[in-house]
Amino acid sequence: MTSKQQIMPSNLAVSCETYGCYKKVAWAIGRPDGPRELWHYHCDQCARDIVENIPAELLPPAPVFDVPAALELIKQELTTETDACVPMIEELMDILTEKGFLEAEVIADDEPDGNLPTCQYCGKECKNQAGLQAHQRTCKEREVKPDE
Repeated sequence: MTSKQQIMPSNLAVSCETYGCYKKVAWAIGRPDGPRELWHYHCDQCARDIVENIPAELLPPAPVFDVPAALELIKQELTTETDACVPMIEELMDILTEKGFLEAEVIADDEPDGNLPTCQYCGKECKNQAGLQAHQRTCKEREVKPDE
């Protein structure tokens, strides 16, 4: 079985093969099972320049990642465990929306439009029922009311 081309560390005491560069070699490009005289030797900076300037058509395709579906799955898993994580997930969703990774209309509320769940103790409106439940557990007004 033949090996593929690889970039490998090298400790040869020779100069970089890039024109005008006389730094010590740090990297070799070639097949590990091939003859070393056919490898290309480059210093650290020249090898990094090569890697940074790889044309887009040679790069592997970026993985497709469905952010809204992943966040909804995380939210469902965490709400089954504990509602205390819901505010953190909602904050993460807000950050992703601000950065442009998530569209604002993708975040679905549990309540219809204009009818947000409201805390019965302090009147704070929450984004959904899970957020309301998490808020009510730590609501400061709840501790003040003697009826519970």
